[in-house]
Amino acid sequence: MRMKEDAMGNGQLKPAYNLQHGEDAEYIVWLTIGPQPTDTTTLIPFLKEDGKKLSFAYVRRSKSKTGYASEKSIYQYSECKGCPYKKDCIKGNNCKTPMEERNKVLSVAKTFLKYRKKDLERIVSEEGILLCTNRSIQAEGSFGELKQDMQFRRYLSRSTPNVLAESVLLAMAGNVNKLHNKIQKGRTERYLFPIKSA
Repeated sequence: MRMKEDAMGNGQLKPAYNLQHGEDAEYIVWLTIGPQPTDTTTLIPFLKEDGKKLSFAYVRRSKSKTGYASEKSIYQYSECKGCPYKKDCIKGNNCKTPMEERNKVLSVAKTFLKYRKKDLERIVSEEGILLCTNRSIQAEGSFGELKQDMQFRRYLSRSTPNVLAESVLLAMAGNVNKLHNKIQKGRTERYLFPIKSA
C-alpha cells in the first residue's frame, strides 16, 4: 500500500511511505514502513523485521520409496524456550524429543526450483483456489478498509518512527473493529472465507 504524506507546489501528491501488512485470520499481525516506491523490494526487509533468525544447521539427505533422492538444507532457531506460542508454532506430535527441548526448524529443498511447474497443480486445486481467494480478500481487504471505511488518505505525522506508530494505531483500530464485526456475525471461529460458486 503506497501512502501519500505531503503535497508538492504543483498540486501533485509526493510519495512518502510504503506500508506493508502481514495478516493472519484477517487480523494485522505485523507491519512495516519503508521508502520503497514499489512493492518489488519490500519482501526481504519485511521478513527481516520479524527479528527472529533461523541459522543453517546441516544438510539432510534422504531417499523416498520410489527412489527419489532429495537434499534439504535445515535451518534452526535457538531461542524458542519460554515462547507462549511454541506448541502452535512447532509441528510434529510424533517427535520423541520433549517439546521444551525443541526449537523451530525450517527445511529448504533447493532442487525445488527445478520442479516449479508442479506448483500449478497446487494453485488450481480446490485448496489452492481457496487460499488464493482468501489472500485477495484478506490482504488487499485490510488496505481497502483503511482507505475506504476509515477514510485514511494521508499520514498526520512525519518521520519514519512517527509514521510507524500511526500505522500501528490504525492497525489496532482496524483489528478491534474486525473483532467486533466477527462477534456480531458469529464468525469468531472462522479462519477462511468459503469459496462461492456461481
